[in-house]
Amino acid sequence: MDIQKNLMLAKKYMVESIFRAANVEGIGVTFPETQAICDGMSVGGHKIEDIEAVVDLKHAWQWCFEHPMAEIDLETLQT
Repeated sequence: MDIQKNLMLAKKYMVESIFRAANVEGIGVTFPETQAICDGMSVGGHKIEDIEAVVDLKHAWQWCFEHPMAEIDLETLQT
């Protein structure tokens, strides 16, 4: 698959990936709540740290979309 098709699929499944990663980390958000958070809306009943973690996961995906050919190393991860 070429880079554009990969990016299209990644964008299509971004929220699902964030939802699953958050649940692996013990953040009990539902899929609709994850979608709402990714859309910039607020959801109740969760700790601020949990919401921030979901937002951080979204930002990580956005960075990957903006830099699809970037080499990911320790320095990159620390920024």
